[in-house]
Amino acid sequence: MENSEWIKNEKIEIRDKSFDFINFSKLKALKNPNDYDFDTELLFENCSFNDVIFTCLLIGRKISFKNCRIENLSCVGTYFFGGFEMHNCHVLYSTSFESGVHNKSPNIFEITKCTFGGYVDFFDVYFKGPVRITNNTFKGSSNLEVYLKHPFGIEQGMSLTIENNTGNLKRVLDSDPIHGTNINSKKHK
Repeated sequence: MENSEWIKNEKIEIRDKSFDFINFSKLKALKNPNDYDFDTELLFENCSFNDVIFTCLLIGRKISFKNCRIENLSCVGTYFFGGFEMHNCHVLYSTSFESGVHNKSPNIFEITKCTFGGYVDFFDVYFKGPVRITNNTFKGSSNLEVYLKHPFGIEQGMSLTIENNTGNLKRVLDSDPIHGTNINSKKHK
């Protein structure tokens, strides 16, 4: 699919495909007149990815991954104003949601029934809408419960549900700028 096709449609559904590398940041050049870098709802279902990268983007519509296999997922400095959904996915290695606003009310940020093999980073996140993170397995641990709890990390009055997850959700890496002991060390896979 050509880059211009990604922004011509209000919604694109992609099923049963494999991708080596998707860098949504390259779509910034196709900025829409409504001030979002990307304003097409995307649903990926039963897809596999080596790397998925969202860096410093304003995304106006919902991004969904259902029943997908992803090696590395990076959502750094990205604003998912339309919401974000991962359901029944497996991320093998690193996942980062750091330094972004990941939704805007009433749109939900939801991760359910997923397995994360590597560390999942929620450093410096902020949510302006409801959040539901339930029934997940964090094999490589996460700082989820360090950075996402009332009154920090989520706008006042928004619903926050974090339950039935397994793994260490209070792990802070040495490289963490606030709680870490060695800010020069590299992040773990």
